[in-house]
Amino acid sequence: MEGLENFTTSLNRAMKDDLDKLFKSKKKSKLLMKEIHKHIFDLGEPTPVSKRTLRQTHLSKVFDGYFEILKSLDVLCDIEFYISRFPYRTAFIPKHGHLQFYAEAYLHEVYVLEQRLLAFLKVLERAHRKDAKIDAIKDLCDLLRGFVLKTFKKMHDLRGGHVTRRD
Repeated sequence: MEGLENFTTSLNRAMKDDLDKLFKSKKKSKLLMKEIHKHIFDLGEPTPVSKRTLRQTHLSKVFDGYFEILKSLDVLCDIEFYISRFPYRTAFIPKHGHLQFYAEAYLHEVYVLEQRLLAFLKVLERAHRKDAKIDAIKDLCDLLRGFVLKTFKKMHDLRGGHVTRRD
C-alpha cells in the first residue's frame, strides 16, 4: 500500500505547520488536550480551539475522508484475523456459522470501503470546484471513480447477490 503511505506522508506534511503553531501556544495546546479528552470520553460537542482558515477547513475535510477509509481498511484486517480463529469451545457456534458471519461482515465492509472511496472523490471535487484546474481534477476523479467501481465490481456483485438471495 505504497500509495496510501505516500498520501499519509503528504497529508501529514500539509498539516504539520498548522499543528506546530497550535502546539507552540501553551494556551491553545491546553485547549486542544481538553478537546481531545472530551472526544475520547464523549463528553460533549467540540469547541474549536481557533478559527479555521479556508486551508484548514479543506485539510479537515480531506483528513476526515482519509480517516474513514483507514477505518475500513483496519476493520478488513481485523476480520481477516478473526476469521482464521475459532475460539468457541464452550459455546455452541458451528464453524460454518462462524465463517458465514465473518464472510458477510467482510463483504459489508468492502462495500463500506467502496462507498467511502467514492464519497472521498466527491469531497475532493467539491473542494476544488472554484479551482482553475477543476476540469483536470474532475477528469482525474472520474478516472479514479471508474477504477474504484471496476476494482470493487466482483465484490459488489457478490455482496448484492448475497443480500438479495432468499434461502
